[in-house]
Amino acid sequence: MSDLVDVLLDPDIATGDYVVTRHALPTYVEGVRIAGAVSTFTTGLASLQPLSGADLKLLPEGLHVTDARVLITTADVRVRPEPDTVAAANEDGIVETWAAFHIDGPWIAHGGVHRNVYLARQEIP
Repeated sequence: MSDLVDVLLDPDIATGDYVVTRHALPTYVEGVRIAGAVSTFTTGLASLQPLSGADLKLLPEGLHVTDARVLITTADVRVRPEPDTVAAANEDGIVETWAAFHIDGPWIAHGGVHRNVYLARQEIP
């Protein structure tokens, strides 16, 4: 495999095309908070993988999550100013949503630019 597209086309590596939701910063009008605009886009072919032991060390101290993954993608997923969220359907067809908390990269490899986006899913009490 000579380039990133070939790598992501490999069925053992690519796991899907994920929906990313981006929230713009809120504004304030006469002291009232107005939510920012919301936009969505897809990642294109990407690979969503469980975290390795080394990746688990990247979790911020005190971050309690029910699931953490790494998304290897060419999409411009962001953590700031507001974290992007990534949604995907699991094996049972249930849509799960993760929030981006750390991005490693961008890296140039296999003829393309990619990022390792670390995602966490938290239960809302």
